[in-house]
Amino acid sequence: MVGSDEQDEAFGAAYGDDATLAVIAHGLLNSVSAIQMGAHALREGWDRMTLKQREDVLAVVTDQAAHVRGILQDMIRGLPAEVIRVLNELNREPAPEQ
Repeated sequence: MVGSDEQDEAFGAAYGDDATLAVIAHGLLNSVSAIQMGAHALREGWDRMTLKQREDVLAVVTDQAAHVRGILQDMIRGLPAEVIRVLNELNREPAPEQ
């Protein structure tokens, strides 16, 4: 059976970088949609939800956020070292006061 990484590589080789980016964007959009729907469900239905229902929705949101984070971390690892250094510096700087 072909694994996910092998499928991604084969797809990228066959259709090029644009197709690979489209697949990545599709995965990110699916995860972000699940996060958005979960947040909406919690905001609109909090009072009507049981504790178990809230926990289930929060589990989906947490899992999807971890999935998005993993994809983005993989993408960052592929960047040139200088770009990664700049991103790390930005993460260490305190947010500007407003």
